[in-house]
Amino acid sequence: MTFYFMRAVGKSYRRALYPSLPILQVIGLVNCTASKNNFASMTEAELMVYNSGRPVLKQIFCQKMKPISSHIRRNVCKSVEDWVHHNERTLLTIGAMNSGDYSVFGRASE
Repeated sequence: MTFYFMRAVGKSYRRALYPSLPILQVIGLVNCTASKNNFASMTEAELMVYNSGRPVLKQIFCQKMKPISSHIRRNVCKSVEDWVHHNERTLLTIGAMNSGDYSVFGRASE
């Protein structure tokens, strides 16, 4: 008799848990992503405190930039390491555009 009682309780527990499972997953996902710092809204003093004691490549640097699709300047904040990679990619792109066989229509045919 105890076995059948436990089986019935288990089924009702599962029936109650399954509808709330997606809600629990969403709450878990929001909690994981909500802990990131919003560096763009920090003041310079807050950034200095955040950067103190960090290695140079892990420090955060913010710059006012205009995105390509907008005329409104906004704060873009990245780690120094990310800025270095961004600048390297930009230089490689400019170098490729300055090569002799580059054209707006693709590579020049010979």
